[in-house]
Amino acid sequence: MNDNAETERNDKSTDMRSIARFLFEVGCLKRVPRSGWWLIGIRNGESVAEHVFRTAILGFILAQIAKADPWRTALMCLVHDFGETRVGDQHAIARRYLSSHAPELQAANDAVSELPNEMRGVFSELLNEFEAAASLESRLARDADTLECALQACEYKSVGIQTAAEFAIASESRLNTSVARQLYQAIISTDPAEWRNHVFRSREE
Repeated sequence: MNDNAETERNDKSTDMRSIARFLFEVGCLKRVPRSGWWLIGIRNGESVAEHVFRTAILGFILAQIAKADPWRTALMCLVHDFGETRVGDQHAIARRYLSSHAPELQAANDAVSELPNEMRGVFSELLNEFEAAASLESRLARDADTLECALQACEYKSVGIQTAAEFAIASESRLNTSVARQLYQAIISTDPAEWRNHVFRSREE
């Protein structure tokens, strides 16, 4: 079978419309707000999609340092909030009234259920691995999720929202790995504007 015939066979066997529907659904995460900040009066916090972007970068970095699989960790970070297109982002107090995180996991698995088999299998495997928190990559992905919240809290605090410090402080106890705890200490001791000042200084030297 030549390459053109193989490409044509793949095109016919892949349900592009189901992929398109999935991509539109994932795009909703750009409009789903992170709800925890409402508790301290932040009305226009970041979206889930914005949170997921930096979480994936964090996951990749943590896994590189920990000698884990950075690509799997980063992809797990990217998919871990898929379910929030259907159930929204539930802050810590709201989650007390839910039996578990199962509703979000079920929503995420439902969201990928109509994708082609191979894609669905990969996404479901990653979602379930993240939820089980048994592998090193899943623990690093969870820590990346927590550290992103700490970073955002520090940024809100730096612009005058002092109560955001509560979120940064609470993040430490939820960390699972030593590499994440080390990075946490660096995060809370670094001025969020330091990167910008560092760039300006290096240009002047």
